[in-house]
Amino acid sequence: MIEKRDQLSLPNHFFNHEVYERPEEKPRFKTLCGLCVFVVIKHFCLAEFHDFSSRFGLFACIYRWLPLDLLSMHSESSQPSHRDKTGILFLHGFTGSPAELEWLQTQFHRLGFQTLLPTLCGHERQPEAMLKCTYRDWLRDAEHALEEIRRRCTTVFVVGLSMGGALSLYLAANHHFAGVVTMAAPVRLSPVKEIAARLLHPIIRWQHKKNGPDIRDQESKKRLRSYNRYPTRSAVELFNLLRLVRSQLDRIRMPILIIHSKQDHAVPYSNAEQIYRSVASVDKRLKLFTESYHIISADVEKEQVFEEIRDFIDRILKERK
Repeated sequence: MIEKRDQLSLPNHFFNHEVYERPEEKPRFKTLCGLCVFVVIKHFCLAEFHDFSSRFGLFACIYRWLPLDLLSMHSESSQPSHRDKTGILFLHGFTGSPAELEWLQTQFHRLGFQTLLPTLCGHERQPEAMLKCTYRDWLRDAEHALEEIRRRCTTVFVVGLSMGGALSLYLAANHHFAGVVTMAAPVRLSPVKEIAARLLHPIIRWQHKKNGPDIRDQESKKRLRSYNRYPTRSAVELFNLLRLVRSQLDRIRMPILIIHSKQDHAVPYSNAEQIYRSVASVDKRLKLFTESYHIISADVEKEQVFEEIRDFIDRILKERK
């Protein structure tokens, strides 16, 4: 399940107001009827009701106060029973934050999957926090998160964006789970930049992003919470991680979905092709997008990205039955 959920704090008067009840009425029967009507509305008009409840306070309160399982009472065809025991681990990118994957996480949670989206070492704080982290810390965070979701779920998938995709590949090479999805994952970046970072990090301590995160959707860009600068030393740690991942690609044999955009300005599309060629998986698919930039999980084609991942996971779940 989603790890962080807002807790509803209703005012005291919401509970303390007096209600006049006529003797001949049956409150329990009325409550049951009201609940049934609500479930019918949720069943047939879920999307419309959610949009309505977001605009009107009382309905929003009811929507968020009732148990999540009750709000998810759809037909078995729309929510297969195998999903509630399936977990998806999401891993975000270098200098990024969980915000890059929160939209995707929400979509899968609504389908009944359990999800986990950790914050990697040094991220979503201040850029200086990255100075205390090495690539081994990021590997440790990914492995601990995998262990945690395994304790809760019988079947697990790992979905990673950018550096999170590289971490996902490392997990796929060293652990057993149902399948892996990479989005804009790097395995080899510019050799010139790598050499420069390794030689100059003691002198040039910081790197700056001139235009912020590489994403086409400007509204999504405002919500990403990524760093606009980062330590050059952390770039060296990223290169160390990619060197390790490259050496282990041929150990990956599980089903894999590789997603990338031709307009990615941070990680060249050639990385996706190298991953596809190098893994030993029989079940492997390379999906190309053309309109999004690097943060493809939150960009203009995010709905299509979600559908690709959903179909990949559902197909594997059916095959494993």
